[in-house]
Amino acid sequence: MDICYVYKIRQLCINHPEGMSPQRFCRRYFGYEAKNEFGQPRFTEMEIQEIEKQRGYRQQAINLLSEILKVKTNTIQRWGHSLNFENIPEDKQASYQAYLYYVDSIRIITASLQNLNRESLLKIIRELQAR
Repeated sequence: MDICYVYKIRQLCINHPEGMSPQRFCRRYFGYEAKNEFGQPRFTEMEIQEIEKQRGYRQQAINLLSEILKVKTNTIQRWGHSLNFENIPEDKQASYQAYLYYVDSIRIITASLQNLNRESLLKIIRELQAR
């Protein structure tokens, strides 16, 4: 991969001004913002909202955020009753949202790596393990 592209990818991840909300992160992680083979959204906003209302979805989101952010589930439960988690402490909100954006970026990059050949993937794995 050209070094210029690597630099651009890194800059996009680092300089993103807003980060990512916990609700949007969960939607993307669970695949509800995915697109079909024609580039169209697989789910409408109304369908996603209905999925989010289903029993157990909020707990799944809390468990995911707990695992990703390394925060106890009962702490995340105190961030609010909606999936917007409107009561995240202000001093932590920006860093959590930036971290969720980074993790989502890694998810996208990892999905894209499936197109690489086996040798290239093994090289990446070895470099990561050497850290």
